[in-house]
Amino acid sequence: MTGDPLLVLFLLLVGLILIAVELVFIPGVGFLGVAGLGVLGAGFMISWVKLGTAHTIQLFFVAAAIGAFLAWRAAKGGAWNRLVNRNSERGNTSQQPGLERLIGRKGTVCSKLRPAGLARIDGRRTDVIAEGGFIEEGEEIEVIRVDANRVVVKRLDPEGADGG
Repeated sequence: MTGDPLLVLFLLLVGLILIAVELVFIPGVGFLGVAGLGVLGAGFMISWVKLGTAHTIQLFFVAAAIGAFLAWRAAKGGAWNRLVNRNSERGNTSQQPGLERLIGRKGTVCSKLRPAGLARIDGRRTDVIAEGGFIEEGEEIEVIRVDANRVVVKRLDPEGADGG
C-alpha cells in the first residue's frame, strides 16, 4: 500500500506529460495523446482499486485542474496558434476571373471536342466543353455559357445554313 500512491501519481503525471507533448510539440499525430489518455486511465483504475473511490475522485479533480492549467499555458504561450491555421484567405474561389467575358465570343476548335477539348477564343487557348455532341478540329464555335470553370460552346452553323 505504501508504493501505490506514488505509482498512481507517477502514472497520472506521465499521462499528462504525454498529452501536453502531443498538444504542444506534435499536434495532429495522435499517438502520444492516445497513449497519455491510456496511461491516465491506468492510473485512475489503479487508484480506484488500491486507494478507493474517494481518493480517485480527488485525484481526478487534481488531474483536471493540472490539465486545465497546462491548456491555459499552452494557449497563452502561443502553442494554440500552431494548432490553428490563421493564414486562410477569405473569399477564395476556384473560378478563373474573366471567363464570363467569353460568353458570345466565337473561336476555332484546336483539338477534337469529345466533348471536352481546346479551342482558341480571342487568341487564347481555352479548355472548353461542347454542348450537343462532338465537334471536329478546325470548326467554328461560339461560347454559350460559363458554369464555374466550365466554358460551354456550341458549333456555329455554316453560312447560309439557316435558309437565307
